[in-house]
Amino acid sequence: MNTSTQCLKKRLSEREILLGTGLSLGSLRAAELVGRTRFDYAMVDTMHGHYDKAGATDSIRSLLCAGGPTPIARVSENSAGQINDMLDAGALGVVVPMVESRAEAEAAVHACFYPPIGKRSKGSVAPVVHGADYAARANSMISLIVMIETPEAAAHADEILRVPGITACLIGASDLEFVIGSDRDSAEFLNAVDRVVAAGVSHGVAVGISISAADETGPWLDRGLSFFLASHDLAILGSAIRRYDESFTVVRAGAGDGSRVRSRS
Repeated sequence: MNTSTQCLKKRLSEREILLGTGLSLGSLRAAELVGRTRFDYAMVDTMHGHYDKAGATDSIRSLLCAGGPTPIARVSENSAGQINDMLDAGALGVVVPMVESRAEAEAAVHACFYPPIGKRSKGSVAPVVHGADYAARANSMISLIVMIETPEAAAHADEILRVPGITACLIGASDLEFVIGSDRDSAEFLNAVDRVVAAGVSHGVAVGISISAADETGPWLDRGLSFFLASHDLAILGSAIRRYDESFTVVRAGAGDGSRVRSRS
């Protein structure tokens, strides 16, 4: 197991500046490519991504074998079954979307951890990749990251983040700005972020946010956030394809004006 995999939970808890990216294509090849990057973590996305259980398991285990970014997984709902599936696959962190109350946060903790912290079943296949002593180490390795994505959830951030067992909170910026109806520079959006950060500081919970580019990190670091989810494979591929397509503009222009004619012999 690589160093970053061993200590992602510790690094989050110590509020190190961490960068991760998402995997949503459902492609094992994409996971293999991301596994050789310098991101701190990679999130296999079963919420908005094209993953079934088997595909998510393959990508998580590919990331583990690569020894690069720590594999975490976003489930599509706060479900004990879905959370257990991703942990059995070998994920060392679970991202739970749309958490809006203390009760929902407690349910996520119960599903994510073995007793005495939670109620997760011990019948796990995760020891195949993490070793025979997995059950003894799991609670100290696994990060539970809850998502706050609405103004209502931000208003309840203090009661959500005070729940023992939560490692970090990821602000779902796209949903939050969509619900608010304004961009990320608006006072309402920034006030919501500040409430979440204040709750995180109060309860020792790292707070991060989803971004699309590296130059977005500075202002959020200034506001006290410490980790970032930087786009995902589908968006990165789309951007790269568009740039590659545009690189042929000169070739197309030359072909269009008839200046280059293919000869045939």
